[in-house]
Amino acid sequence: MVFAWYFPKSFWSFEAVDCHYWASMVLWLDNPALSAPKIIGASLQQQLLKKRGFLGFMFTEPREPYFKQTSIDIMSYVGAQRIRLNPIGYRRWSYNFTPGSNVSTRVTHTYWNSFEYLALHFSETDGQFQDLIMWEQLTDEARSALNSADFGESKVPFNDENIEETLELAWPF
Repeated sequence: MVFAWYFPKSFWSFEAVDCHYWASMVLWLDNPALSAPKIIGASLQQQLLKKRGFLGFMFTEPREPYFKQTSIDIMSYVGAQRIRLNPIGYRRWSYNFTPGSNVSTRVTHTYWNSFEYLALHFSETDGQFQDLIMWEQLTDEARSALNSADFGESKVPFNDENIEETLELAWPF
């Protein structure tokens, strides 16, 4: 399943640098035909920007377009809770976990491991639910617009032209 979010601006080091940014996540399922398929992997998109440089020095390094995982931490599921049990050292505790949903994940879009790139990553806190709109639910006009609109460097990850490439780049196995 490909999930996508559109942002009217893209950022680099907290500065708006470009118009249009699409972020996407691919959840890999064991059998989509089941009523409750198991998530067996996830690929979360990292923002890829042009290299920025000054006097010949490059400040950004090339990255893979997707952070790929073949397992998802229990805290990444909606409703999961971490319960603090006993202290085991200075500022260290043992924890127990209460599982949440096995099909709904928590995702956030923020700076990750640096203050250069925005990226999707799993969150440990519940947020707001977003409506799921399937490609087939869009009107013909909306699908046509997403297939033909020019978003500059950013590509619509799920349109007719890009869906195969999105799945290929996101393949974690």
